[in-house]
Amino acid sequence: MSLFINRSWHALVLLSVFIWLPNEKSYGQFPALDGEGKIINDKNWRINSACSDEFNYSPNQNEIKPIDPSKWDVDINDHGGDAQLYRNNLENIWVQNGYLNIQMLLNTPDENHLFSSGSCHTLPAYNFNYGFIEISCKWPGGKGFWPAFWLMDCVHNLPFWIRYREIDICEMYGVDGYNMLYTSTIYDDKNDNDTICEAGWLAHREILEPNSFVEAEHKYSLEWDPQYLIFYFDNLEIWRRTNHPHNYPLGLILNLAFDRCLCPNCHGNIETLSNEIPSMQPCLPKCLPDCYDVHQFDKKMSVNYVRTFQKIMDCQTDDHFFNPKIFRWGVKKSIYVDPGVTITVNTTLRATDWIEIGCSFTVPLGTEFCAITNDICY
Repeated sequence: MSLFINRSWHALVLLSVFIWLPNEKSYGQFPALDGEGKIINDKNWRINSACSDEFNYSPNQNEIKPIDPSKWDVDINDHGGDAQLYRNNLENIWVQNGYLNIQMLLNTPDENHLFSSGSCHTLPAYNFNYGFIEISCKWPGGKGFWPAFWLMDCVHNLPFWIRYREIDICEMYGVDGYNMLYTSTIYDDKNDNDTICEAGWLAHREILEPNSFVEAEHKYSLEWDPQYLIFYFDNLEIWRRTNHPHNYPLGLILNLAFDRCLCPNCHGNIETLSNEIPSMQPCLPKCLPDCYDVHQFDKKMSVNYVRTFQKIMDCQTDDHFFNPKIFRWGVKKSIYVDPGVTITVNTTLRATDWIEIGCSFTVPLGTEFCAITNDICY
């Protein structure tokens, strides 16, 4: 007798009784690292080291260092007219004490910008398709502050409607009285190239407990699969999008912006500072000083790590599972779990076609066993 699985199932053994729970929708199973940086819960993933950074650059943790140029480019621009000017210096963006720090300064770096700040993105050669992406960081709260961790094409040589696809793993809007965290998927309608910021864009926003995520370290994650996008806050799913259009390689971006259009009391028919700062004419009203607090500029965006994982693909292989210590992990075509196997650690098996479990296999009390089928090869 054997159990034949052609869909995702999850087994948890309690008091020697098997309980099988079917998963009705695409199963989100993300990797986690132990203290030595080894994947401990779903070994079918590998870490993409080119798009990951622990920011431990120096034995002297207090030493100030620039971000690693072998992985990151630092922007020197304003992302097309933002209130802040991104600069490549150790005042706005630096690594210290195991953290990447990005700080906005109220220092009028030139005649067109009131603020300077930092922004970086992974090198274009490291654009990738699909995976699990996680950041552990502290957001700065404050009116107008707009920190973000997102995915976008960092090559800029793709067709227009592909190049403006964007996945916002997490962004925070600082408005008067509270801060709003949101995730979104953004894309442009290739049939309507003139409505970049309107009809072509789709977004979802998740408002959490006001200020609960500001200035405390939290994890923000995305599982990016050909079939779905799953967004997580501290390992808890907060939103899922299926049938998405994001099937082209993208790169990672970290930045701290100031959005002059978010502040209350700064809208309406108010004379703009068009004479003093012409580039801000579209949305910089005369009451801009009311949109920020000079005391908030001692705060910064601090990133503990960025980790990117991708599945190990071995989709042409039919394999046997009998010893997790020697099993060649990866998404298989099919897997047969041999009779008499004892699952001693939390185990996840992945296959595109089927997983068959022979009789008399054992999962000790408190150990979890997942069998995920209909996985996608890419």
